Amino acid sequence: MTIETSVADDNRPGKKNAGTMLFACNINAVRSAMAEAMVKVTFPKEIFVDSCGVAPGNPDGFAIACLLYTSDAAD
Repeated sequence: MTIETSVADDNRPGKKNAGTMLFACNINAVRSAMAEAMVKVTFPKEIFVDSCGVAPGNPDGFAIACLLYTSDAAD
């Protein structure tokens, strides 16, 4: 995955390629977990991705159903 940069970014130091991503959310039950899964499916073995929450919570049933449906559709 290549990050698109503007001309203003040309003088900034650092890599232009994403190697890792971390998605953070309130309880890591829906948004961050789904974002992690989407990146893993879209860029397998290209980007290390993880998700976390700032407080413990329970997995969301709807999010789990969506992720299972998506993984079945990909097969």
